[in-house]
Amino acid sequence: MTDDIVMPVVAAKRLLKSANFEWIDKIVQTTAGLDNDDAKNQTTAVISEVESEPYEDADNTFKNWTSVVEVQLFYAQNADFNLMRAEVDLARLFNNNDWQVARSEGHDVDPDTNQVMKTFYFRRTFFV
Repeated sequence: MTDDIVMPVVAAKRLLKSANFEWIDKIVQTTAGLDNDDAKNQTTAVISEVESEPYEDADNTFKNWTSVVEVQLFYAQNADFNLMRAEVDLARLFNNNDWQVARSEGHDVDPDTNQVMKTFYFRRTFFV
């Protein structure tokens, strides 16, 4: 195993931070980083790991590790940008960096903050 392997949520968070999307105010790992008091005024991306398992068994061993991360977007209630364009840019960012869109959920409203939210699932195979 090489030393440059990082947890999938860490890799996803680094990738998202590197994009410097102006419309994302905060990036957190898991919902524990959410602050409901400020939530309505900012767009937050919450990254969580939902799947992580060995892949491609051969000769009683595996050669890859497949992971899926969930990226939930909680949009500021006063968002003044094109949500669809932002979502396309986010999906392309991951797609252009060796992740695939595994699933994209429809928009919903968070019952605690009344923010519009969108959930993506991105899959990546890491070579180990």
